Amino acid sequence: MNAAIPRVEASPLTDRERCAMATKLIRTQFPESSEANLMMAVIEQALRDLLIGDVESNGKIIPHADRASAARYLSGSIHHAEICGVESEWIRRVLAKVGLDERLKT
Repeated sequence: MNAAIPRVEASPLTDRERCAMATKLIRTQFPESSEANLMMAVIEQALRDLLIGDVESNGKIIPHADRASAARYLSGSIHHAEICGVESEWIRRVLAKVGLDERLKT
């Protein structure tokens, strides 16, 4: 008699994976130019800074220095996005959709 194969639930995404998803989604809205790439790089850094204080895969803890600053930047008018025609509110909706909105409250 064959035993039933248990259903395996997908493991929840880590915040690092959520950050990568958000970055990928946001990048699609930026035009292809060196200036837009620079503006997007600023936003990407802010997204990475939201993860400050988390433990990296090698066990090292990332310092907390810029986490609050990144949260304030992404919670307000994101000028680097607005310059490229991407609305700040849309970016926050993307962050909420991938589950990073709680990180903005830190």
